[in-house]
Amino acid sequence: RGTPHTLAILPLLATYKVPLIAPSTGALALRQPVNHWVFHIRADYKDEVSKIIEQFTTIGIKAIGIVHVDDSFGQDGLAGFNQALALH
Repeated sequence: RGTPHTLAILPLLATYKVPLIAPSTGALALRQPVNHWVFHIRADYKDEVSKIIEQFTTIGIKAIGIVHVDDSFGQDGLAGFNQALALH
C-alpha cells in the first residue's frame, strides 16, 4: 500500500503477469510510462492538487502553501502543486 511499496512491486507484476487493481496511490511514476499491469481508479496527485488549487482560487484564496513528506509520494504531490500554482 502506498507509492514506495507499489513502485517496488512493479517488476513482479510483469514477471508473473499479475494485475494490480486500484492501487491507493496517485503517483505519476506509476502512470508514466504506461504499465499495462496497473489499473487505476483514482486521479493522479497532480490532477488532485490542481483541482484543489483551482477551487481555492475560485473562492478568492490567494496565499496557498503545502506541507509534504520527503519521499516519492511527497515529491510527486509537490511537483503537481508547483505546476498548478504556475497555471493560476
